[in-house]
Amino acid sequence: MRILQVNLICLLFAVPMSTQAQHKGWRGIIPLRSTRADVIRLLGPPNLDGRLYEIDNKTVHIDYSDGPCQKGRSGWNVPRDTVVRISLAPNQDLMFSDLHIDQKKYKKSEDGELAGIFYYTNDAEGITISVSQGEVRNIYYNPTSRDALPLPLAWRSQ
Repeated sequence: MRILQVNLICLLFAVPMSTQAQHKGWRGIIPLRSTRADVIRLLGPPNLDGRLYEIDNKTVHIDYSDGPCQKGRSGWNVPRDTVVRISLAPNQDLMFSDLHIDQKKYKKSEDGELAGIFYYTNDAEGITISVSQGEVRNIYYNPTSRDALPLPLAWRSQ
């Protein structure tokens, strides 16, 4: 009986910890963890250029690594064809207020070059939302701050 109690207590503590550690990503696709094969398994073959999908009135663009710290802009030490970013662009009007997000969890910044474009970023969840005049332009799923590895020195100056 005592062993059963100990196992039950361990299970109660382990389940919340494991769910908190999981990155949500988008539709099971998680930047720096999912691969091109995972994406094709979950979404099917892409429409164009190996990275575009049309899903639920959104254009979805998947960026993949060119290899560890190589050609691509990511700079993460992940294998080739690892997802580094997911971009969603609504094909119909989507108001930022319709997302019902807790804005206290997001850092708001304005685009340095384009006036009126604002970014709401939650690094802990790996989400950035681009907004113009209250309308969502793009939603980006990036690596979480916990998953993102430090950039190599060669990339830090760029």
